[in-house]
Amino acid sequence: MNFLRLIRLPNLLIIALTQYLVRYTIVLPILTAYHLISSVSEINFFLLVFSTVLIAAGGYLINDYHDYHIDLINKPSKVIIGKQFNNRQCMYSYTVLSVTGILIGVYLSFFQNIFLLWQIDILCVVLLFLYSSVLKKIYLIGNVVISILSALSIYMLLIVEKKVWVNFLMHHNIAINALPYLISAYSIFAFVITWIRELIKDLQDKRGDSVFNRKTLPIIAGDRFAKLFTAFLILTVLFALVLIQYKQQQWQDKVSFMYVVTGIELPLITLLIFLLFANTKEKYAVASLLAKGIMVTGILSMLVFYLRYK
Repeated sequence: MNFLRLIRLPNLLIIALTQYLVRYTIVLPILTAYHLISSVSEINFFLLVFSTVLIAAGGYLINDYHDYHIDLINKPSKVIIGKQFNNRQCMYSYTVLSVTGILIGVYLSFFQNIFLLWQIDILCVVLLFLYSSVLKKIYLIGNVVISILSALSIYMLLIVEKKVWVNFLMHHNIAINALPYLISAYSIFAFVITWIRELIKDLQDKRGDSVFNRKTLPIIAGDRFAKLFTAFLILTVLFALVLIQYKQQQWQDKVSFMYVVTGIELPLITLLIFLLFANTKEKYAVASLLAKGIMVTGILSMLVFYLRYK
């Protein structure tokens, strides 16, 4: 159980759910509509998701390894490394998880002809290691890197299918706009919501970060500016959602319209108000949990739209 807490099992399940929803509610339905066959078989897709989950689990491990002394200040009751697991066990587990994830990517790329997967896996492992050891100490860079990786977990499903739909476009005078459009939209959503959550976590962990001279936004610019910048990102997401609803006339489908309003937009407004008045570590923790919930409801909207429009 401690190991599952260490690798953030709920977060890993969210990653796997996201990739499966992207495949079965966006990629396959659109390819099928154009009589195309996915370049990734069912078993290979499982391996692709498994590889992603292993690399993400390794990322959580190495992050906790490097954050041990800070976590003793910010969340001493939740520290596992150094208590239930020693440093050697942690590094061994990290190496096994990351290398296994990369090897699966290598197998899928070279033996199953899945485009660019091994490069993506290596890039993710390298960025996760650099994030935990160096990049998160640099002003805003760490937040942006982890947000990019969150978006990449979605966008990579477009990349691995690139040969199929690009080859189709080369032989037909037609554009499959929906595939890159929808995947890009969800990738951007994941990027911004992850960035919002990372900024909230910086507010929550300010005490420990300041002791170890971390260059986070609350430490450099102050809590007020950090909250205002996070509020700006929340308002940007809200504006984008309302604009999409207006252009797509989404209110004509009451079910999907009400899902977006009650499942994403109202929680975003709640998060905005709650964050602006938050002033304690405990309240920031609630705001962070709310941001994660918005990520989940945003992901589940794929299923809602698919069931409504299939």
